[in-house]
Amino acid sequence: MFRLLTALSVAVACLVDPARAEITHDSILEAIRAGDIEKVERDLASAHGDFLSGDAPADDMRRIYGVFGTTDPKVLNFSRDWLDRYPRSPYAHAAQAWNDYQAA
Repeated sequence: MFRLLTALSVAVACLVDPARAEITHDSILEAIRAGDIEKVERDLASAHGDFLSGDAPADDMRRIYGVFGTTDPKVLNFSRDWLDRYPRSPYAHAAQAWNDYQAA
């Protein structure tokens, strides 16, 4: 019963404010696979805001950014395209740093 109530409360929260949907490694990977640079930029900015306000721990940020710690060509190309489109984005630069770290 508790799980059902929890799931329903999350679903209702997402319906009330879809921008507040949970941001996870998998949701970022899905947006990368779809080539949705704007969604990744927006979601990482939101996740960073949650971290700064104390609503999310640093471990959550590491898990989310972990999607960029790969040699998958799709992710690498996405990161480069994202940085080209948003050259001043700290989130795109952090993603590229994760790519570079993995490649080293």
